[in-house]
Amino acid sequence: MSWPAIRDALVTGGVVILSAFLAAGADLFAVTWDDARLYLAAGLAAVIRTALTALDPKQTSYGKGSHNARN
Repeated sequence: MSWPAIRDALVTGGVVILSAFLAAGADLFAVTWDDARLYLAAGLAAVIRTALTALDPKQTSYGKGSHNARN
């Protein structure tokens, strides 16, 4: 995967984790393991789509043929 794909995946995952944390109204110091698993699962679910797009050779969003490629 290219750097733009990795960056997009990390940003997307982070935003989803933060959004789930804020939507749950959780207290930072009272997060349980079950809460953490929920937030990480939400972040992983968001990252999967970006990873699949980056690994698909037909997609031109990332990799060779994209506007980010250095050919």
